[in-house]
Amino acid sequence: MTFSDIDPPFIENMRNQAELGREVYFFESTDSTNLCAERAFVDGAKHGSVFIANTQSVGRGRFGRSWLSTPGAGIYLSILLRPDLAKEDCPKISLLPALAAVLAINEVCGVQAKLKWPNDVLLNGKKICGVLSEFYCPDPDSYGIIVGIGINVHHNQGHFERAGLADVATSLDIETGVPQNRNILISAFLEEMENLLTLLLAEKFEQVLEQWKSHCEMFGKDIILSQGTSTYSGKALGLDDQGNLLLETGENKTLSFSSGETSLKK
Repeated sequence: MTFSDIDPPFIENMRNQAELGREVYFFESTDSTNLCAERAFVDGAKHGSVFIANTQSVGRGRFGRSWLSTPGAGIYLSILLRPDLAKEDCPKISLLPALAAVLAINEVCGVQAKLKWPNDVLLNGKKICGVLSEFYCPDPDSYGIIVGIGINVHHNQGHFERAGLADVATSLDIETGVPQNRNILISAFLEEMENLLTLLLAEKFEQVLEQWKSHCEMFGKDIILSQGTSTYSGKALGLDDQGNLLLETGENKTLSFSSGETSLKK
C-alpha cells in the first residue's frame, strides 16, 4: 500500500466515535457510489454509512453530466444520511458538502479553495471538486439524502486534456506540487461534514450560511445564472435564510434561486 492508497480501516478508526464514516464500504470499481448508497438504503444501511470507490464507470455530476473518475486519482465518495430533519428542510443539506470540502482541503493541503454557488469548489479559478446531493424516497414512510462528492486529487494535466477539461479543471497534486493523502482528506471531509450537519440539526443553519459566505468570492459581483432554458444576469447579493441565491437584476428587483448554473459576467 502506498502513502495515498485508500485504507477503509484507517478511515473507520479515525471516525470510530463519529456518526459519519463509522462504516465504510470500499469498491475497487463500481458503477456509481451514489447508486451503491441507494441500493444500501433499501437494504437498511445505517445513517452515516460511507461508500468509496477507486473508480466509477458511470460517475455522475449535476444535470446528468458524467464525472471524470480516473482510477486511483480522485476521491469518489457518497454518504447515506437518514437525518432527523423535516422533509422541507432537507434541501439545506445540499449546501453542506461543498463547504465541508473547502474546509477540509484548505486545512489539509494549505491552500485557499473557494466556493461557487450552488456547490462547486474552485482552486486558482479551476474546478477541484463537485457535489451531487439526491433526495431518495423509495416509499412514503422512508426517505434519506445521498450526498455524493468527487475531489480531484492525483489527476495530472494529461487526464484533463484527454477529457477536454484542461481549461476548467485541476487537481490538488497539480496545484500543490506534492502528492496528497486521500485517507487524510476523506477523514477531514467527513469530520467537517458532520460538524456542519450537527449545526443544521441544532437549528443553527445561520452559522453554516455565514461560513459559506466567507468562503465564496462571487457575492457582490455581476454574474450570469442559467436555469433550464432561462438566463438571468445581475449582482449576486448573497444567500437567504434557506441558502437560496439572491440576485439583483437590472430592474432593481431581487430574485431568489434554489438551483442553477452560475458564472462571473465577463
